[in-house]
Amino acid sequence: MKEEEINGIMVPTGTIIYEPREYLDIAIIGHKNSRVLYSHTLLIHAFMKMGFAYEEAIDWISYNILGLECNEGFPRIIHDEEFKEEGIDEKFANLLP
Repeated sequence: MKEEEINGIMVPTGTIIYEPREYLDIAIIGHKNSRVLYSHTLLIHAFMKMGFAYEEAIDWISYNILGLECNEGFPRIIHDEEFKEEGIDEKFANLLP
């Protein structure tokens, strides 16, 4: 199986990854059970870099992304307080503002 390295994480080819990758890849913090794990906080900041206001970014993520994670294979969004519970590497916790 081919893999791609994203933020030091090996992600199998064919895994669902959100677009636009030039902004959203920075929020990838892991890969578990065939799903990419994104940091909620880093996603907010990525959307802000795309021109969204803070509240707009939260609303967009809540409406367009969070509801998808219940579908098999779709990325999972990890909130800051879940980092230890999910076994997320501390190096990603240090990226949080």
